[in-house]
Amino acid sequence: MASRSLPGRDRPYVAAPFLGILVTLPVQLLSGLLGLVPAQTVLVALIAAGLVGAGFGTRYAGETVTAASLSASLAAGGAVIVLIVAGSL
Repeated sequence: MASRSLPGRDRPYVAAPFLGILVTLPVQLLSGLLGLVPAQTVLVALIAAGLVGAGFGTRYAGETVTAASLSASLAAGGAVIVLIVAGSL
């Protein structure tokens, strides 16, 4: 029995939190070099993850405000996980 892939419209929402994690890791690593305090790191990471998530959702989930908003929220959720583990939040 062959496995089936997820329906096309759901894939971006599954990938968005991981995208937020991937965007936040470099921000977290570079925050020391840039001299950012933890509050600034959190702000930069959440903005970066939200913008990338919104662009990703718009491109791959359909060009709607709802798709962009949901993907941005999910990406920011992934960013929050990294920030909590790193101790910035």
